[in-house]
Amino acid sequence: MPIFLRQSTASQEIPLGYFLSSTDGDTAMTALSIANTDIKLWVNGATALANKNSGGATHIANGLYYCVLDATDSATIGPMVVYCKVATALATRTECVVLAANVYDTLFGTTALSTYAGGAVASVTGAVGSVTAGVTVTTNNDKTGYTVSSGTVTTLTNLPAAPTDWLTAAALKADAVTKIQSGLSTLTASGVWANATRTLTSLSGLTLDTVTTVTNAVTLTSAYDAAKTALTVSGYTAPDNASVTKIKAAVYDTATVSGNVITLSNGATQTVDNDGNRTTVG
Repeated sequence: MPIFLRQSTASQEIPLGYFLSSTDGDTAMTALSIANTDIKLWVNGATALANKNSGGATHIANGLYYCVLDATDSATIGPMVVYCKVATALATRTECVVLAANVYDTLFGTTALSTYAGGAVASVTGAVGSVTAGVTVTTNNDKTGYTVSSGTVTTLTNLPAAPTDWLTAAALKADAVTKIQSGLSTLTASGVWANATRTLTSLSGLTLDTVTTVTNAVTLTSAYDAAKTALTVSGYTAPDNASVTKIKAAVYDTATVSGNVITLSNGATQTVDNDGNRTTVG
């Protein structure tokens, strides 16, 4: 039966021997000096022997010796044969098998095969039945072809920019617009005007269409006196006293006019001011 070794592991002892006399083939050789160069290793796939990395062999009893293999000696998985030949003794051969660390630990350690957390697997062919423990993703590479069915996402960080038109009508619930509008005003433009105080704080640059109706009195404060004084109407000239008097004379009777005095046909006179009011009757 071969001796099982753990891959790339130091301090692994294996026995060598029996070392028997090369003269009679029976006498145990108990005082041999065995160096590491006397111990030759053949590893899986090799076409030549290699010296044991360091350290020779030490006698145990009755011609049996042991040597200690290190991580270099046990680096190659698979079968391994240890040969040893020293002067005055017959050659010995010891067969070993180097196992992967997880396999060795499962066979001889405390790690059960079903719970062993091995290294990275390049790929898995076929479906995985179930994963009973939590899965920790140490490197956030792209993941495809799976869904997360439980848990609540509370915070998302380092999100990429959303592509153009990624949110479509089909992606929104039917009541999405209603929920968005629930906290907003539902007034139309006319409703806003009817429910709000209307105060024009500035008329600079304001252009109005024809005003047909003013429902409330408009009061211009003293700030607009200069504008009122400067107000002119195109094509209109205020009449003088004589013009007003002539108009009045034409209205009341055919009479002669001198300045703002009207002489009626009966000889009576009237004096008229610029507003057409009679101020003196003679």
